[in-house]
Amino acid sequence: LLHSNEDKIRLFPAIPQNWAVAFTLRARNGFMVSSQKEKDGTIKGVEILSELGAICKLEAPWPWAEMIITDKASGKKIKYKMKNNVAWFNTTAGHRYLVLKKNETMGAPTQYASEPNNAVKKFFEAQLGKARNF
Repeated sequence: LLHSNEDKIRLFPAIPQNWAVAFTLRARNGFMVSSQKEKDGTIKGVEILSELGAICKLEAPWPWAEMIITDKASGKKIKYKMKNNVAWFNTTAGHRYLVLKKNETMGAPTQYASEPNNAVKKFFEAQLGKARNF
């Protein structure tokens, strides 16, 4: 869902085209990254929380389109530099940044239902987890 090696953040580097997925994951250099990809491959937007105030390097999710980066705390547009399809911009610790394709909106994120995994998983002779003895 996310790579943050090679000094840049890459979204959905190994996800099949027709999968709908969403995530919030920690990236290197103190960033929490959230995004969502639709079944048709559309990426609506990216939200980045800067925990350390480092320079953020994001591989452009829309290499053919201009991006708008907004500081959610102040509402100000952030200037960025683009080099080799990677956007570079300065961040402030504790601030959230919204990255959108120009003239697009992100909308509300999809809420997925989940439940705790309390059971042992088995696949033929392989087992993941341990049965509860209490």
